[in-house]
Amino acid sequence: MAHAGAVDSVRLLLKAQTLLCLFAILFASGDIWPSVTLGFNFRFSQLCLLAAVALCPALMWQTGVRLFPGWHWLYLFIVWLFATLPLSQFVERSVGYTFWAITDVLIVFVFVQTFRTEAALVKLVRYFLISFVLLALFGVAQFVLGLFGVGVLVTQWWIPGVLPRVNGISYEPSYYASYLLSGWVLSCYLLERRARVPGRGLLRFTAITTTVALAIATSRLGWALMLLWAGFRLANASLRVLAGRRMRVRTAAFVAALPLILGGALVAMGPMLPRLSRAAGEVSFLMSGLGVFGAPGHSAQTRAGDLEATWNAFLKHPVTGTGIGAVPAEIAAGRRAPLRTLEDAKPNEGLSIFVEALAATGIVGLGLLAAFGVAVFRACRNALPQLAPWRAEILRGMAWSLAWVLLALQFSQNVLRVWLFIDIAVLICCLTVSPRTHPFRAQGALTAGDLHTPSNPIQRPVNTSR
Repeated sequence: MAHAGAVDSVRLLLKAQTLLCLFAILFASGDIWPSVTLGFNFRFSQLCLLAAVALCPALMWQTGVRLFPGWHWLYLFIVWLFATLPLSQFVERSVGYTFWAITDVLIVFVFVQTFRTEAALVKLVRYFLISFVLLALFGVAQFVLGLFGVGVLVTQWWIPGVLPRVNGISYEPSYYASYLLSGWVLSCYLLERRARVPGRGLLRFTAITTTVALAIATSRLGWALMLLWAGFRLANASLRVLAGRRMRVRTAAFVAALPLILGGALVAMGPMLPRLSRAAGEVSFLMSGLGVFGAPGHSAQTRAGDLEATWNAFLKHPVTGTGIGAVPAEIAAGRRAPLRTLEDAKPNEGLSIFVEALAATGIVGLGLLAAFGVAVFRACRNALPQLAPWRAEILRGMAWSLAWVLLALQFSQNVLRVWLFIDIAVLICCLTVSPRTHPFRAQGALTAGDLHTPSNPIQRPVNTSR
């Protein structure tokens, strides 16, 4: 009876932790809602994850502790933040950002403890994709309502009260687009690879809804990275065909004739150029700020200036950094506009999460984050040949998804985004889950050998009553 009661308690704890993690995923991009402001802006996702952390000790008492690749580098990074806190250029803000960094690291830890089996991994990936569908549909509703003058959490408008820029529940459209790129790339990759897990219908619906949402968000960065992905995958497929020498005669003829086709299309478009020019004038607001096609370049110039200011902040504090979250203090000092409140920091944010992390935590801090990244990469490389095909495809898809998100964040700031660490946590769960995990397995901790253990196909969830 005692054993059955213990099993029931483990089940209940796992369900509670899973539910909290799923809520954290759904509201991961919630910068402006739902959130609580107590000096700093606490996101609902962070509160859910802290509640999940509170449940961890009781669960781990029964199931053991699982570690993950590179965990020691990530926790040394937290130690480094505490060690350099007294040297911060803006201690008040650094305290809040250190707490934020701790919650981000705990995301990975909690996910690894919660999602332990392949069946749980499938559920995690499904819900991960569903969260993008829901946020994409919210973005569509936000756009449609905006056309009628109803702004639901809209922060920017192309034409006030008429044409909104979709931002979901994020601060701005570029943040929303960066968030959606993760689900878009993952679903597109798995569709391309004809993956059957986590379900073809869900993958199609995710790809369609996120494509629409990314289009109406009018984020030039999002559009550019979508085109870059499409071009990259097309080039990759073409090289595979050429390398395998499997190109059909019809395909070879099309490739050979492609230059002539494009040339003919350009000649045919000649008489239409005046009309196309007028049409381009109608949507010229989309080029505003980029400094191309005669449009003003204030946006591009601002980003270039922010990047230079961030780099200069690193040069002044190369070893210890300015302190996490304190880069704006150094940038503001260079602009002779010293910070007096937390709100004053917003106009002086840095650019590029890698350069900003370098400026904030110094060579040592960025080196620790880089070591964590290398450890995860090596674990992925070693595990891929031995994983079941469906699981290997999900792992590759998450890796490409994360790569594209990191590329997008080179044009933004703040490496501590909650949804970025959720992406990392899902990828790491692809490595750490086991085909079957008994809830009372005391030796449940991850070892180096776990990453080299061949994985079986999907099995039914474990019957913990046995």
